[in-house]
Parts: sequence; C-alpha cells; structure tokens
Amino acid sequence: MPIFERFGGKVLAAQNAPTPTEGPWPYDRTVLLSFTPRDAAEQWANSPDYQAIPVHRHAGTISNVVFVEGLRQ
Repeated sequence: MPIFERFGGKVLAAQNAPTPTEGPWPYDRTVLLSFTPRDAAEQWANSPDYQAIPVHRHAGTISNVVFVEGLRQ
C-alpha cells in the first residue's frame, strides 16, 4: 500500500468472485483503483518499486490489468 499511496492511488472497490449482472465475468477477483492525475497510474505501474511486486502474482496466477479514463464530473 505505501507504494500505491505514494502515487496518489485509492482503492475504490475490491471483491472476490463478483456476480455479473450482464454477460460473463470469468474473473476470481476484481479490484478497481483510482489515480489522479491519470499519469500517476502509469508512473506507479512503471516504477521499480511496484515492478518488484507483480513478479510474485505472475508466478501464481494469470491477471489482466487495464487503464481506463474516468468520466469528468
């Protein structure tokens, strides 16, 4: 969490095996993160401190990560 928070990240939602309302959702866990500004997400993902972490996740699971733009309010 300290690496995540250093880049202004916030956890908006996290759930194991969410039930889809429409269509298939074959994922075991879903996590929704927020970064402001958007560039902070890429800086976090590319930082050497973070890059050391997903090595362990990749060894034990298959995961998908996408960056999407938030809606302006």
